[in-house]
Amino acid sequence: MDAREIEKCIDVFGTDIYRFCLKLCMDKTDAEDLYQQTFLKLMELRVAIRKEENPRAFLFSIANGIWKNECRKLRRRARIAPSISISRMQEENEQIQDSADTQSQVLEQMQQEELRRAVERLEPKYKT
Repeated sequence: MDAREIEKCIDVFGTDIYRFCLKLCMDKTDAEDLYQQTFLKLMELRVAIRKEENPRAFLFSIANGIWKNECRKLRRRARIAPSISISRMQEENEQIQDSADTQSQVLEQMQQEELRRAVERLEPKYKT
């Protein structure tokens, strides 16, 4: 697949692929990276895409595969060396100190953390 064919794919399917990446990542910068990686992978594969074989679905599967691999890497790294964001802890501490209603905020943070953990325990196909 040459650059012109990939450019055509980007023109035709780029918006749909970007939206899909955004829904997977739920973060604009990560979605942009996934979007770029999808089309780079298409170039690496050097596969001739035929219009009658649903190229849009093929691009979705490439993006989904890359995203799953990245999630696996992150989970593996988190098991090996869990990390805590210092800036996140500082922000949470400032919010708690500045607020008069700290008890309700702490409860809300605990609920959000519980929900995040529950989502992380889901199988990847359900997260998607």
